[in-house]
Amino acid sequence: MGQKTASISFSTYLRNSALVRTALQACGLTMTGTGPYTFTPVTLSGSDFGQSATIAVYEAGYRRQIVGAMGDFTISATGGRVATISFNFSAKYPDEADVTYPTPAVETPS
Repeated sequence: MGQKTASISFSTYLRNSALVRTALQACGLTMTGTGPYTFTPVTLSGSDFGQSATIAVYEAGYRRQIVGAMGDFTISATGGRVATISFNFSAKYPDEADVTYPTPAVETPS
């Protein structure tokens, strides 16, 4: 049987957060600076495919994750509202594993 693949999509507010910064890098952008940040398209060469991500969801005692995820994004902005960014990632889908739930890290808004 061949390698399984899966995709995951999610949206969040467009703001300076570790989630947005990490996701943008897995969408083929390079981040420079220490805040404010600058994102530029990655210049790929040879077998360099840029940065990827591992994205996991914990559900009913199982960890479901995609490994080596790369994606794309869309930014939506309407006057008078908070802009949002939507991500779509695809990657390999390894077998599920029985796990204990991780302790979540709560990020303080900047």
